[in-house]
Amino acid sequence: MDPEGSSDPFSLGRVIRIPRLERFTLTSEKVGDASYAGSVEGSDLDVIEKAGWDGTNGLPVDSIPTPVPGEHPRQTLRLALPWPAPGPHAPLYIWLRGESQGRKTSVAY
Repeated sequence: MDPEGSSDPFSLGRVIRIPRLERFTLTSEKVGDASYAGSVEGSDLDVIEKAGWDGTNGLPVDSIPTPVPGEHPRQTLRLALPWPAPGPHAPLYIWLRGESQGRKTSVAY
């Protein structure tokens, strides 16, 4: 026995970077048959895998974040969202990579 009390290592959890969303914009640019282009601005946006209007139905994010010139670490990320939105001021939901359920954000349309 080790008098110091050492034990076998084990995993306590994992570190997840949570994106910080500051602004959400939906445009009039049509993407496909029933979706429109939108964008979010914030930081750590590379961890977003899908976006949608509720926690169960999201569309994949097919772009990568682009830096906002002169404002590191701010980024913008282009998304496609189904139209119509479920209502005025509908909240945006996002899925982080590997998640099966969307997270409600504080930004709204």
